[in-house]
Amino acid sequence: MKETLPNLIDLYLKKRQQGASFSYIRKELMDSGFNREDISFIIRKVDELEVKNIKNISDNVLGNEKILCGLLLMVVAAICLIIFIKSIFSVLGLVAILFCVSTFVMGKQMFTEGKHQKNK
Repeated sequence: MKETLPNLIDLYLKKRQQGASFSYIRKELMDSGFNREDISFIIRKVDELEVKNIKNISDNVLGNEKILCGLLLMVVAAICLIIFIKSIFSVLGLVAILFCVSTFVMGKQMFTEGKHQKNK
């Protein structure tokens, strides 16, 4: 019976993703003749895998958002830098260029964090 536990965990994970409740899974396992320890183990593992899958999906979505925001910041900063590069010799131009460069660096950092978060 122990050899079939990984297969049962995968089966009930799929059923859980299709909308089956834990009480339904517990009842089905009890009807199949499993003892309480095995049922608790299977349900615990299904729950852990379900939470892990949800976290992975969440990390991918958050990573995509960070990548897009980082790219947007870098593009806006590059455009502003091109616009203000003519006024480098004035104080306002220098401040604008420093703002553009710092915004570009923040965008690059956000882009890099997003890539790392997606690749976890």
